[in-house]
Amino acid sequence: ALAQAFPVKPIRVIVPFAAGGNLDIVMRSLGQKLNEQMGQQIIIDNRIGASGSLGTDVVAKAAPDGYTLLATSNTFVATPAVVKTTTYDPVRDFAGISVFAWIPQLPAIGESALPGYEAIVFNAMLAPAGTPRTILDRLHAEISKAVQQADLRNRFIEQGVELTSSASPDECSAFIRQETAKYAKIIREAGIRGD
Repeated sequence: ALAQAFPVKPIRVIVPFAAGGNLDIVMRSLGQKLNEQMGQQIIIDNRIGASGSLGTDVVAKAAPDGYTLLATSNTFVATPAVVKTTTYDPVRDFAGISVFAWIPQLPAIGESALPGYEAIVFNAMLAPAGTPRTILDRLHAEISKAVQQADLRNRFIEQGVELTSSASPDECSAFIRQETAKYAKIIREAGIRGD
């Protein structure tokens, strides 16, 4: 019943980067489709600062009710490894909903400085940890439906952005765990520090 009743009010999606960037543009288009499908307003709220940490922290501390979500990218998993004062943990503080976009046209890192690593830019939707599974499943299903719509897919494929959907919220969470560990290792091995 909870998932069927959800949402009963507008959903706020925090984009922790400036308006007009890749994540913002994709999320605004996706948000419009979600609005049409779910019958509730999707409010895109750009909260910039501290390499995305300011907006991300708002979501980490939000009520786990599905009404405050995070749309994010690679910076989300890399920042805690570089900036030791980051106040969120990408794995502990968030529940995956879906990876919804890839930008696959980047050369592998291994072709340049770090052999064996591949660079993939991703966009993902996350909720605060503790969000009920029924809500995560409903949001995942709606994102999956939206990214399959030809008009939306075609608009972004021309720009090198492949819209997709994780198989499940669990797959999204597993991907975030994997990427967090990968970036921490790369940053540690490269001696990168963000004092």
